[in-house]
Amino acid sequence: LHADGRVGTSYVQLRGLGRDDSSISRFVEQLRGSKLFATVELKSTTAGRGRDSSLREFYVECTL
Repeated sequence: LHADGRVGTSYVQLRGLGRDDSSISRFVEQLRGSKLFATVELKSTTAGRGRDSSLREFYVECTL
């Protein structure tokens, strides 16, 4: 049992930087199309900070 209530589910968490929300969305759609994961969910995007302020930070969760 995982802390978030999921039982025996394996998952991958991805955090990264993208040029804009559109490019992040395309990345997520490509992950979904790859069929490597049972689910791919974009959890959040936020404005970058510091020297990355022109980029968008993203967080994606994929279940295996």
